[in-house]
Amino acid sequence: MPDEWVARLVILGPESVHKEKEPLTKAIAAASAILESRGNSPRVYKNMLFFLAPDGETTASMMEEAKWYVAWESLARDGKTGALNLDKMQQTQAEKSRDDASTTVAARLLEAYKWLLQPKQEGTEPMSWDVKSVTNGGLGSVGSLPQRVVNRLESDGELIRQWAPIHLKAELDKWIWKDGQPHVSLKQVWTYMATYLYFPRLTESKVLVDAVKAGLRTKDYFGYADGVEGERYLGLVFGEGSQMVVTDDTSVLVRREVAAKQKEQETPEVPTEGSGSEGGEEEGGGPEKPPGPTVQRRFYGRARLKPARLGSSAGQIGDEIVQHLNALVGAEVEVIIEVHAHVPEGIPENVARTVGENAQALKFDEFAFEEE
Repeated sequence: MPDEWVARLVILGPESVHKEKEPLTKAIAAASAILESRGNSPRVYKNMLFFLAPDGETTASMMEEAKWYVAWESLARDGKTGALNLDKMQQTQAEKSRDDASTTVAARLLEAYKWLLQPKQEGTEPMSWDVKSVTNGGLGSVGSLPQRVVNRLESDGELIRQWAPIHLKAELDKWIWKDGQPHVSLKQVWTYMATYLYFPRLTESKVLVDAVKAGLRTKDYFGYADGVEGERYLGLVFGEGSQMVVTDDTSVLVRREVAAKQKEQETPEVPTEGSGSEGGEEEGGGPEKPPGPTVQRRFYGRARLKPARLGSSAGQIGDEIVQHLNALVGAEVEVIIEVHAHVPEGIPENVARTVGENAQALKFDEFAFEEE
């Protein structure tokens, strides 16, 4: 089982059965082994796994039906290839019995695989297993085995596809910012959530990113920055929304009060205009005319992209900016990409040749290498 940042369901083998009200079963032992390690290495992202185990009382019946299916399937196959001398009626009977057995096995499979095992932990308390049935009526009895598990997990709030920023801030305050740190790496937040069993289980990192984007629309939760330089946050977003939220090694979530303080320092003072004569009249007499409506006819934007995530950033700009402008009637949209590179030790000849040939193939308007 891979050790990844994505929620996964592990379906245990028919030998790893679980029996209700038994504290330690073969299913729990098998799930514990998978949870603790991946091959010879310790497992890191434990909070991404759920387990489905067969019932000790009904698995034997399922296995018996499976044996009948294997026997009929072998008979039908060998009869069709001529390995067995079956007449037409016998071949038809073998195929019908095989299909009936397949239907029965599928039904027994849904009956047997009923126990959902979830690893749990409260703070620093020892880990435990939360075991529940996925066939006790309702959505848990509908669909395939994985769908039944997902239905039960989502109905219980144990698997989260959409997350509100207020819940994210609560987790930050409880576990990460409790010692007063001004910021935390967004990638580190996701690593914590995928690793430690006392955090909520999100389906994937996109759920966290979407919660951050929603939280940035107000000043109630946190800020977000592309990086940190000394005591300043680069590209700080707070209370204004952002589509450029990524979980990399430099982006950070900033405590609300810290983000508010920097934003306040960055906001220039607006000079108070002279009021002219009293009563709102200009010196030449007569009341001021209200300004007429303005029409925005041009847009110019410039963004500094990080080479390490050029593809995703450029794609977001295309989706969130260029696409909207280009869809307007009569719009003339021009996108220009400039690449500036300074290599103190010099650009190797092979790299210069490759870059030059690629630039020519990509039809750059102009490009050049310079000596200092």
